[in-house]
Amino acid sequence: MIYNLGMENYGNLRIHIKERIKSEILSGVRKPYEKIPSGKDYARELGISRLTLEYILEELAKEGYVFRIKGRGTFVSPQIPERSALIGFIAPDLKNPFIAEVFMGVEDSARKYGYDIVYVNSGESSERELLSLENLVKRDIKGIALYPSDDLVSKEDIFVKLLKKLKIPVVLIDRYFPNLLLDFVVSDNKNGGYQITRYLIEMGHKDIAFICSSNLSTTSVLGRYEGYKLALREAKIRFREDLVFNRLTSYKYFSFDKDVSTVREILKTRSFSAIFCANELIASVVYHAIKSENLRIPDDISVVGFGDTTIALYLDPQLTTIKQEKFVMGNYAIDILMKKLKGDSSITQMYLPTYLVIRNSVGRR
Repeated sequence: MIYNLGMENYGNLRIHIKERIKSEILSGVRKPYEKIPSGKDYARELGISRLTLEYILEELAKEGYVFRIKGRGTFVSPQIPERSALIGFIAPDLKNPFIAEVFMGVEDSARKYGYDIVYVNSGESSERELLSLENLVKRDIKGIALYPSDDLVSKEDIFVKLLKKLKIPVVLIDRYFPNLLLDFVVSDNKNGGYQITRYLIEMGHKDIAFICSSNLSTTSVLGRYEGYKLALREAKIRFREDLVFNRLTSYKYFSFDKDVSTVREILKTRSFSAIFCANELIASVVYHAIKSENLRIPDDISVVGFGDTTIALYLDPQLTTIKQEKFVMGNYAIDILMKKLKGDSSITQMYLPTYLVIRNSVGRR
């Protein structure tokens, strides 16, 4: 394990896994009488214990979505409970704490409007996203909230053609297509990047590294990078390209050990006093690398992140970071979808405010 989610967030994960299985049933991915896996391999795939999986399946049985035969297993019910209208949510793995909080907001708002959510795990694959969009429309989904992958953002021509073909409202979450006039809800990443860099400067840091994955052009990361450069420029601190490291693995191909090794090599230069991590998964890698080099946070080097997920709280020392309104992001995405479903043809592009959260990972120079 890279970090400890804590009991509260483990409970949220259990709820989300239950909703995922329910979504597969409601959307027709799992057919009547189909056997649902219940062994340790399936539990491991879902990121939960076998006991937790057993608890989830028992809850679904009580609600009428599955039935159980002793000694044979768990099967999809031939007659599922009367369902509400459906909205699709396509996003990477809910085990990512950022995505999990967004999903909570999506689910909360959808239920208030009387809709159920069909969740599809994109696995950060544009091919899977495009296929899922088509499949969801075939299953009478009314609208879709989409957390686009890095790959999809680079394939906007294909995406536009598919949207025109499907004729269904789609609202983007957290990332967007810079050249397309589409509805989206994102954080004000540029301002967040500016806020956190400005704080480091106020704490006396001038040599500040920026570390991200290879996907620097992704709109969310690019905004943080632009904010970082703006804060340096305003403080009349020379921007140094040699302090920008975009060599870590992307979320799709994430390798903790490989990234730790990369950061350890970066640390050997010691040409900076602080590190701005583009997200908190990267921050967890940086923490591990720093401690592997027998350095101390913040005494030897300061570290900040972006997102304010549970990772920030379980790192030691707790991480100074930028808070994103993840739950609100999910809420507003569904609000926009509802407007579209009522015939509103206007385009809504919403930038949510970000907030500096000061904890214990930054020292004064």
